[in-house]
Amino acid sequence: HLTRLIGDLLDIARINSGKMHIERSVVNLVQVVNGALNACRTAMDLRQQHFDIQLPSVPANVQGDPIRLAQVVRNLLDNASKYTGHGGHINLSVVVSEDRVVLTVTDDGIGIAPQAVMAIFDPYVQEKSAIGFNAAGLGIGLAIVRELVEAHEGTVIATSAGKGMGSQFVVSLPLYG
Repeated sequence: HLTRLIGDLLDIARINSGKMHIERSVVNLVQVVNGALNACRTAMDLRQQHFDIQLPSVPANVQGDPIRLAQVVRNLLDNASKYTGHGGHINLSVVVSEDRVVLTVTDDGIGIAPQAVMAIFDPYVQEKSAIGFNAAGLGIGLAIVRELVEAHEGTVIATSAGKGMGSQFVVSLPLYG
């Protein structure tokens, strides 16, 4: 945990200084998701959270850095698990359209207040209810997600019906090939 926290702090420093490096290659996002899920599964199992996954039967190829894309998926899954109660539900889907690969992480956790939805992607920002529910974070994971997704020419949006109503994060990346 400490190693990952230090890595995230270094990534924020790299982002702020313009020194974030992306090693691009053709990457099947399904393989990235499977690897990231293995890293996150223990925390979900400890919290007895129910996890569902929907993956496409066709390749979900993107032009990107597999390590950085795995970091995006891990951060989203870790947040979903961290802010979803014991026995809660988390869903991940990957959908391939004509020109995009869309990854969606949905949970039935604490949700996000409407006025906080845009701010949660800013460094060191955490909503009060998130701090009260799980004070383990520093508010840097989603800032890293946004920067990495944008570095891959993608977008990320967060939605929530409000406090106690769960959250949804949608990452859209250009389809390669």
